[in-house]
Amino acid sequence: FIFILLAFSLNADRFFKADELKKLGLTDIEISQIEDINLKYNREKQQIYAELNLYKAKIEKELVASEVNLNEVEKILKESLEWKLKAEMLEIKKRIEIRKFIGEEKWQKITAWFKERRQNLRDKRDKNSKK
Repeated sequence: FIFILLAFSLNADRFFKADELKKLGLTDIEISQIEDINLKYNREKQQIYAELNLYKAKIEKELVASEVNLNEVEKILKESLEWKLKAEMLEIKKRIEIRKFIGEEKWQKITAWFKERRQNLRDKRDKNSKK
């Protein structure tokens, strides 16, 4: 369940439009605040993913060497884990901030709606893959 909520947070800007949030009972002020929160965290998230991309490049550099130094690859991976942790914590903080702002009742509506929408998308994808 936490992954569904994390996906909500990660993909809120992709999955939600203002009219959908209004249908769930959010006010224009709440929607605007959610957009502001998303923007704030997305800027930080971009910085983190830029760092993670640097680590991916370092790993790729090691892997194309004629002799791969697994100790160096492990060291780079361990360093990158710190940035992955920062990314996860950032998303959790964002989710908590939105939840506190809109209140528990509206948060439950959004998470239920999101879970239903994700299931509908999976069902649609599964149906299309069987064709």
